[in-house]
Amino acid sequence: MFVLGFAARSEESRNAAKQAHSDCDVHADLHELVARDDIEVVDIVLPSDLHTQAATAALEAGKHLLLEKPMAITLADCDQIIELARNKNLLLAVGHELRLSSLWHKVKEMVDAGEIGEPKYALIELFRNPYRQGSQSWRYDFERVGSWVLEEPIHFFDLARWYLSSVGDPVSVFARGSSLQEGHPELLDNFSATVRFPGDAYAVVTQTLGGFEHHQTVKLTGTKGALWASWSGAKDRTRHPSFWLKHFDGEQVQEIPIERITGEVFELEDQIAMMVAAVRNNAPLAATGEDGRWSVAMCLKVGDAPDVARDMAATMLETIRSLLSSQGRAVLIIPVGPVDQYPLFAEAINNQGISLRDVTFISMDEYLTDDDCWIDESHPLSFRGYLNRLFYDRLDPSLAPPRQNRIVPDPQNPQRLTQWIQDNGGVDVCFGGIGINGHMAFNEPPEPGETCTVEEFAARPTRVLALSRETRAINSVTVGGEIDVVPRRAVTVGMKEILAARALRFYCNRPWQSCVARRVLHGPIAAACPASLMRTHNDAVLTVAEYVAQEPEIGLR
Repeated sequence: MFVLGFAARSEESRNAAKQAHSDCDVHADLHELVARDDIEVVDIVLPSDLHTQAATAALEAGKHLLLEKPMAITLADCDQIIELARNKNLLLAVGHELRLSSLWHKVKEMVDAGEIGEPKYALIELFRNPYRQGSQSWRYDFERVGSWVLEEPIHFFDLARWYLSSVGDPVSVFARGSSLQEGHPELLDNFSATVRFPGDAYAVVTQTLGGFEHHQTVKLTGTKGALWASWSGAKDRTRHPSFWLKHFDGEQVQEIPIERITGEVFELEDQIAMMVAAVRNNAPLAATGEDGRWSVAMCLKVGDAPDVARDMAATMLETIRSLLSSQGRAVLIIPVGPVDQYPLFAEAINNQGISLRDVTFISMDEYLTDDDCWIDESHPLSFRGYLNRLFYDRLDPSLAPPRQNRIVPDPQNPQRLTQWIQDNGGVDVCFGGIGINGHMAFNEPPEPGETCTVEEFAARPTRVLALSRETRAINSVTVGGEIDVVPRRAVTVGMKEILAARALRFYCNRPWQSCVARRVLHGPIAAACPASLMRTHNDAVLTVAEYVAQEPEIGLR
């Protein structure tokens, strides 16, 4: 194998390549490099957002391709790359190099040999220091990195699917994450996901970037035993790690010898050797394009909720910008649910210096006490308190809307809001989410036995009402399932005011919204599913996360 050339965008990188490989040509243009007749394989190690462009250029030039993970940051791009490689009859390998590790591959060998019986559980964990910035800080630019889940957790999703391949491909994934990056909740330093496989097998993928050094663990259990593998180093690319593998056969624990040193720097070298063997000797690829697509798909499943939040924040921002430009003022109804858009929205307002002095925000609803007063703002479930903490208080004071432009329906005089809207020219856009029973705001569907036509329901104004048990039950998920913590009453903007808005922009970002979204879009327009009345509006858009759009899985779990 001979390294014939490099292509790098920055002069600094090109100079480094020249110093390290003085006998190689260094190009500033990727297309010049891949056009060379003496090159057979191209290895792409660019920032994630450039993978599709570079992969397409290499394949169009007739080169076999080794593409670092993630192979792309959208499934459409993954499919495009796979199809192009297939049409060109070229090899496409994706850089899931952990499959080549003497340690992690040994785990796979032992699982396939039946050393733990039928695998039932896998834990893949990483405890490490923060990510490097990367060239031009691309790794901290969400538009370029796609998601931090696409950085290292993607390797662990791949390992989970690889280790549990005997039970079938993953059928669902659920995840939680949190950020340590001020103003960037989309960059998840702490991340955990549970991947369900056919039957009762499952895997847990978890990592934190708030730790120190680099410590990775894999644990598997099956019907006959268990495996525990560990790797530790001062950093991810150390050449002097410590590592071990232990096997439990149901009676005894035995340490399994690992024949050669392992770590990222060694596996990256092995990856190149694998590619040469594949081209020269038709040897198998460790991870194919289809494997790479699976890993991206699992990452995007769990990264989709932040995508919805970003879309909602961007839509709110553009709506305000357009309205201020065209009419000098804006009136919006806004929800608390979805919620993740507000820190992003506040950050964008501050960064772009957009004044909200002529914008009125009408809160969609608020919980009440049993005697129909607002719950205190300090209550952890107060919508007013949430908006203050996550939106209004984060705004530059010179840009924030004045207090009188932050309207909350008054439970003592709900009609005041209806009159205010009429007196001030109506609502420009109503933003919101959809409840498990199809409610918009807290406009609950009629109770069993209660008759209500679509027209009657659409005319219901801003009012105080008792919350349905379904609403209180699903909202209790955020308080550990303790339904009695969730208030029984609320004040809500009415269907009358919502449907009278000039535009409706609603969002579904929760897995449990899969069925109700279908009822909204495809079921009968009826009071029994309040959000179905969106279909009577002449400017209504419903945006859903990809996992919400998928067909719901029916079964016990």
